[in-house]
Amino acid sequence: DLGANEFVPWFFNEEHFKGGRELYEDSLRTKSKDINSSLGGLGGINFALKLSKRKPTTYSFYIKQRKNQAEVYNFNDEEVTERTYRYVFNKYLIRLLTRYYNVKIPRTEHGIEYSVRNNKLFCTIYPDYRLKDLPLPSFFSRLYAEVSNYNTWEIEEEILSEINEKYIPVTKGFCSGDSLRKIFFGRKEDLEKWNEDRVAHAVLNVKEFLNPELEVESQRRHNQKNF
Repeated sequence: DLGANEFVPWFFNEEHFKGGRELYEDSLRTKSKDINSSLGGLGGINFALKLSKRKPTTYSFYIKQRKNQAEVYNFNDEEVTERTYRYVFNKYLIRLLTRYYNVKIPRTEHGIEYSVRNNKLFCTIYPDYRLKDLPLPSFFSRLYAEVSNYNTWEIEEEILSEINEKYIPVTKGFCSGDSLRKIFFGRKEDLEKWNEDRVAHAVLNVKEFLNPELEVESQRRHNQKNF
């Protein structure tokens, strides 16, 4: 119960997320009726701290507003930004989107989570929980195996070798021009305990490794050797 502990007051402290508490309460009033379900898109209310060596920490929360759509609010350097993530499971629409925006992704039976920014498509292979026929850790391991062999960057293996053993990779993200990659990790203990309506994941972008428990951002340099 988020209202019964100190997390929400701490997260939405004016120093961390100015005006965030009001945004949070407004979002709860307009939330999806199926907010607790991860079928058809991210479920629940998800909080994130995005840390970088070069930028101030970004405080974010994600909330499902309707089927196949979630909103994310980011607070960084005194500015609040809003972004919409959409979820598509139709293979024809996925093919149209990725071809139009020049995103090369592996073919799977799953859907994608995507947003468009500056005429670039950013997408992640999003699990279709209707296909879940295994315990959650095994389901995600199979999903990652499906996407991990596609046009792998050399640095990905290095990152995986340094990840804390408490975490397992679950899926990957891609973008237009293949200038950025993401690997999503889930904590084994959580995946074993939680069902698909309460999956939590930690995000790690591929290009720069800071810490297995932190989200970091980086961009691929096209002239780097072996890429």
